[in-house]
Amino acid sequence: MKNNNKIIYIVGGFQLPNKNASAIRAITMANIFSKIGYKVKIIGKLEDGTNKVKLSNNIALLSIKNSRTKKYDYFYSSEVIKSYIEKEKDHIHCVFMYNYPSVGLFLTNKMCKKKGIPTGMDVTEWYGYEPHYPHIVLYKFFDTFLRMRFLLKGMSNLICISQFLLNKYRNNFNSIYIPYVMETNRNYHIENKSITKPNKKTFIYAGSPGKNLHKEWLPYVVNSFLELSKLGYDFNLKIIGITSNDYCKATNISKKILDTNTKIKFFGKLCHSDVVDHLQESDFSIFFRDVNRVTMAGFPTKFAESLSNGIPVITNPTSDIESFVSNGKNGFLIHNLNTNEILKYLKNILDMDYSEVHKMKKYCQNNNPFISEKWEKQIEDFLHQIRI
Repeated sequence: MKNNNKIIYIVGGFQLPNKNASAIRAITMANIFSKIGYKVKIIGKLEDGTNKVKLSNNIALLSIKNSRTKKYDYFYSSEVIKSYIEKEKDHIHCVFMYNYPSVGLFLTNKMCKKKGIPTGMDVTEWYGYEPHYPHIVLYKFFDTFLRMRFLLKGMSNLICISQFLLNKYRNNFNSIYIPYVMETNRNYHIENKSITKPNKKTFIYAGSPGKNLHKEWLPYVVNSFLELSKLGYDFNLKIIGITSNDYCKATNISKKILDTNTKIKFFGKLCHSDVVDHLQESDFSIFFRDVNRVTMAGFPTKFAESLSNGIPVITNPTSDIESFVSNGKNGFLIHNLNTNEILKYLKNILDMDYSEVHKMKKYCQNNNPFISEKWEKQIEDFLHQIRI
C-alpha cells in the first residue's frame, strides 16, 4: 500500500548518520517505513553547521538543534519539532520519539494532540539507578520513573525492542515487538572475511564496557583468555572500545602483563565501519551482562550485528537472546556465569575443528533472524493501526 503523501517523523538524540546504535536503528526503521510507502524525516544531531541531509527521495535527516537558541533543548521543549511540523501537519502520519526525555515527551505529546497528529515511541531501554554516576542519579531516576511508569502507558503507539517491554505495555492500543533489525544492503549478511588459520581462532569484544568495566564483564573475558594463554592455547582476542591503558587503570592490572601478551590486542574506540570490518574478520564475538531489568528491557546491538555479519556469539541469556541462539549452531549460551564456566566453554571452542567453526558461520549467514525484510509486514500492519 502506497502512502506517498504521508510523512513519518523519527525524533531523538541520534548521532547521525551512523555514529551510535540509536542512529543506526533510526536509519533502519526509516528505510523500512520508506519501503512501505511513507516519506520519513529523522530529526537528530548532525555535524555542526549542517541543518539537512537528504539520504534518498523519501528520507531526510534534519537537525534537532533549536534554530533560535542553537541548543539541543528537546529535553524540556517541543519547539524543535514544532518548527518542522507546523507547515505539514495535515500530511503527518505519526511522530515517533526515541527514548524521549519525560518533559520533552509530555510537551510534544500535548502539542501534537492539539494539532491532531498521532505520536508514538520507540522504546529500547529502561535504565535504573546508576551508582557510578551519582551526579545524575536524581534527575535520571525521576525522568525514567515518569516516562516508563506514567507517560508511556498513556501513549497509543509503541515500538518495543524486547518482549519484556512489550509485556509491560501490552495493554496499550497499538504495540509491536521489533528487536534490533538489520538491512541487507549495507554489507551485512555477506561472506565472512576471516582467513583465520585452523586452531588459531579470533575472538572479538566490541562495545562500551562502562565505568569501572561493570557493564559487560570485560575483566572476566580478559582474565579467562590470559589463563588460556598460560595453558598454551593459541588465539587472537580483539578488544574494541577501550585502550589497554584505560583497562589497566580500571582493573589495577599490570600493563606489562598485557603488553607482553601478543594474543590480546586493544584497539580503543573506532568508527562503526571499522568495527564491522574487525567483526567480519573474527570467528566469534563475546560479551556477558548481568541479568537485571536494564538488560532484560533492552536488546544488545552487538548481538544482532554479530549474527547479521555471520559471526557466532558467546554470551549469556539476557533480553530475548535465548530465543535467537541455538547452542553450537550460531553461538553458545553460558547460563552459569562464572570464571570456571567461561573457561570450560572457551576451551571447548578452541578445541573445535575449524570446519565446525566455518559451519557455524554459514548457519549464521543463512539463518539471520534480524534481516529487516522479515519484519516489514508486521511493521506495515502496525503503521496501519496508528491513532492519536
